[in-house]
Amino acid sequence: MESRCAPLLPLLLPLLLHAARGEERGAACPCPVQTLCLPPSLTPAYEVYVFHVGGKDWMFYDWTKVTTVAIFSGFDAALMCYAHSKGARVVLKGDVDVQSVVEPAARARWVQQQVELAQSHFMDGINLDIEAAVGNSSAERAALTALAHETTAAFHSQIPGSQVTFDVAWSPDCIDGRCYDYPAIAEAVDFLFVMSYDMPESDL
Repeated sequence: MESRCAPLLPLLLPLLLHAARGEERGAACPCPVQTLCLPPSLTPAYEVYVFHVGGKDWMFYDWTKVTTVAIFSGFDAALMCYAHSKGARVVLKGDVDVQSVVEPAARARWVQQQVELAQSHFMDGINLDIEAAVGNSSAERAALTALAHETTAAFHSQIPGSQVTFDVAWSPDCIDGRCYDYPAIAEAVDFLFVMSYDMPESDL
């Protein structure tokens, strides 16, 4: 009997762990098929990244191309279930006042809150969308870099297979006062999302 059950363990263990992560926060899988609360298992060769700002437009996305949906306006369980059925990740928006996470203890609390929020909704990571002005050599600049490292470490350890991304300006040259440590942040997260759509003529 042992030899027959053993091959099933690699298949069952991720499902049990993923279900437990939501249920321990008081959430049950909202999908009609429980396996749809599992994170996508495939790593895409490229990313087609969608920022979802509410409504039901997601029903008309080209799901043969979409790889990640960042939820920027209200969690939609139906969207999460459907995205997972198409092999796409669903991630939450991470936005915080940088000054509020300069202190390590406050930063750790914020990071853990985001992990637990993602777990309770069976989400697959976080998109850090800060966009705050940060000066060179400031405490906020160092805190932002630390936030990227600590968020990635927490998500990767507590939600295996999760994705952590960071939105950046189209240029690293302190656009709109965002003098971030771009190389260090790029090393910390899974990838940067370059907001190349936000290029005012005055900055060119």
